Amino acid sequence: MRLLKILGITVITLLAILVVIVVTIRVVPGNYYKDLISAAVKSSPGRELTIGDLDVRLGSRVGFIATDVSLSNAPWGSRPQMFTGRLVAAELALRPLLSRVLDLRLVLKVPDLLLETDSDGQSNWQLPGLSDRVAGDEGGAGRDRMGLRPLIREVRLENASVGFIDAQSGRRHQASIDNLVLGAQGERIGLTLKGQVDDHPLTLDGGIDDAVVAAPGTPADFDLTGGLGEVALNARGTVDAGSDTAQVDLRLDLTAPTLAALSTFAGRSLPDQGPLQASLRVSGAGGRYSAGDIKLDLDADLLELTLGGAVADLAAVRGVDLDVSAKTALPDLVGAFGVAVPVELPPSVEARGKIRGGLEALALADLHVDLKDDGVKASMVGQVDDAIALTGVRADVDIQTDRLSRLSRYAGTTLPDAGPLGLRGRLASPQGLGKPSDVSAALSADGVTGRIDGRIENLLAATGIALGVELEGDSLQQVAHLAGQQLANREPLRVKTQFSVADQRYRADDLQIALGDTA
Repeated sequence: MRLLKILGITVITLLAILVVIVVTIRVVPGNYYKDLISAAVKSSPGRELTIGDLDVRLGSRVGFIATDVSLSNAPWGSRPQMFTGRLVAAELALRPLLSRVLDLRLVLKVPDLLLETDSDGQSNWQLPGLSDRVAGDEGGAGRDRMGLRPLIREVRLENASVGFIDAQSGRRHQASIDNLVLGAQGERIGLTLKGQVDDHPLTLDGGIDDAVVAAPGTPADFDLTGGLGEVALNARGTVDAGSDTAQVDLRLDLTAPTLAALSTFAGRSLPDQGPLQASLRVSGAGGRYSAGDIKLDLDADLLELTLGGAVADLAAVRGVDLDVSAKTALPDLVGAFGVAVPVELPPSVEARGKIRGGLEALALADLHVDLKDDGVKASMVGQVDDAIALTGVRADVDIQTDRLSRLSRYAGTTLPDAGPLGLRGRLASPQGLGKPSDVSAALSADGVTGRIDGRIENLLAATGIALGVELEGDSLQQVAHLAGQQLANREPLRVKTQFSVADQRYRADDLQIALGDTA
């Protein structure tokens, strides 16, 4: 919204400069007026405006035709001009301005606009002087002074080019518009667009009722249908753009045959998996908008994903309330996105849970994850208070396998062919996985039971381990078999100790061992 406000004030400022042109051209002989105009523009937004020929017409409507127009870029820009145009023609009705109606015709032929940001995030459309005025207008007083209602007689772009460069991320996008027509069509303001974005065909068709001008404060019907490449988009609902609060109530529907069709939006290559269907309802006013009835369904070989819910504040990303469920062949999915994982992944994962909160703290609640492998079943139930900072992690884990050796590929070493084995554990990491975490686990396997209970200072680095360990076996033979050894002793074994790891040293304190009647 801030960018739209900056661009809007920029357009109005340029129109004001053109009114000055009308007076100047009458009193200054020859082409000297163009030097005055360029100097005025350069002193106001800090840029240089050049015009080839200029023809001005006076009357109830002020009109002009300018050729070979250019506006210089920011000093750090990647090219000298931010904007060039072979022809810029505009016609503005003066009398409707008294009723705060902007009655406008605008034609641009071969316009070329470059929008870019530098490595510090500064944008070239932030014109000095104008940005300060916008910042001071946040209270709304300027909105009352400049609350013009648009009456678009005609806006036409021919063979337009729009580029975008983000120096921070390295992203580049290029759009070309073969033809864009926006203007009155009976009782509607119609829109027709045909072009390309990054070599993907772009089409838009639709419009809005003219009631937005005729009766400000009255919602007008809005509909827009189009597509980018293989992505189809439809938006329909009501808009009251003529009021200061800009009320909207729109339903958006998007379909794509595969995720790959969304690669342009994602800024990276996505796998050829699909189809995808998504829809939501956007409503609100005064810069505060919410999304409801959110639905997303992805039915792909690698991933089945369902998402639904609402977001109370879209601009601030607050009040997120989403239910998510997914089923995936995890190794294939990770490989499809080109992500290298140093550990073995289970072949099948099913997950469901709730996403709550916002950007300040995005929580995962009622999280259930089930992992399935040949002879191995694992499940986790838990929550994460802040998924971005990974704090407030709590999880209960249950692992069952018929043979311990089936876990070898996950452990990164060969485990003995013993079992069956069951492991139940609990993790509580309130400050994050890199901070002190409380852990506990209970083990049962073929006549052997064990328990650990303690703390790990840094779970991610596996440092600062301090655990109480208890182990009992019906016989030493069974315990040895679980460790991959062969012993004939059948006497019961009990072990209890305080186990710790520090400075790459393993330590056992208060060690108690009982084998049969020997302690």
